[in-house]
Amino acid sequence: MRRKLLIISLLFIALFTVSCDMFKKAEEVTGPITEIITGIDSTYVGTWYVDETPDVSNFDFIGSYITIKEDGSMDFYFRKSNRTFNYPSSSILKVVNSYIATYNETDPNNNNAVLKKHILNMTFEERNNGNGTFSSIVNVSYSVEENNAGTIIKGVFVRKVQ
Repeated sequence: MRRKLLIISLLFIALFTVSCDMFKKAEEVTGPITEIITGIDSTYVGTWYVDETPDVSNFDFIGSYITIKEDGSMDFYFRKSNRTFNYPSSSILKVVNSYIATYNETDPNNNNAVLKKHILNMTFEERNNGNGTFSSIVNVSYSVEENNAGTIIKGVFVRKVQ
């Protein structure tokens, strides 16, 4: 009995050591996760207008724009519904190289009841214009979730050059 207990203990210690080593190597590759990053990096401050080139952005985005502010918050003007959604930096989460912004539209009679969720998933990148120049763009997926159903539209926004 003692021998079995000793063997099981040694196996447990060996597995524990291997798993600790795996976590240590994973942390070396990805770096430690010590905080949650909210708000959009100030590198992207400015006004971004939808790229209205055919087949680049969904038709529903025509006339829409995103304004990113110094404090990491942003406003999204959606022309189709003629509404501006204000996203405080606390509702914008950085996930790897993307940002996910969530705006909860609540019932005017009950602020705890969410009627719709307006979600922007954004990935910033540099686009080669083919003539030796590059443009900063953001790929956007905009979804509206209501009653457990949702619609998604996609588009590309380009920063206005100052």
